[in-house]
Amino acid sequence: MGREGWRREGRSLAVSSLALEPGPGSHRDAHHGPTNWSLGAPVTAFDILAGLTTLAAVFAWVNYRFVRLPTSIGLMVISLLFSLGLVAAGRLGVALQDPLTRLLEAVDLDETLLNGMLGALLFAGALTINLANLREQKA
Repeated sequence: MGREGWRREGRSLAVSSLALEPGPGSHRDAHHGPTNWSLGAPVTAFDILAGLTTLAAVFAWVNYRFVRLPTSIGLMVISLLFSLGLVAAGRLGVALQDPLTRLLEAVDLDETLLNGMLGALLFAGALTINLANLREQKA
């Protein structure tokens, strides 16, 4: 259903695709997994990757602006604190676990690893190759 279908039914469009509660018309499709909660479109590996990249960028900004640790250490510390915050929120009764668990269970690991992450990891690994050292080892 496109945006026109949402307008005809009198429903408003949400801007965020990472809402925690399913919106009207969201469902679980057997082929595509859960739907994108705000628009009813299937959640893809790209959606998850975009959300994680945005979260990493926010953490990097917080580290740069306030924490001022080396980047990798700052991101790890902030990620750890965020994870502990999610665990604490779950223990206090905030229901964040169910929607996030459903989202993670719907990820097709083969597709995500082979078609999504493998190319990025190989590209990142290729960027770290020192060609001068490689030529020296060849000779």
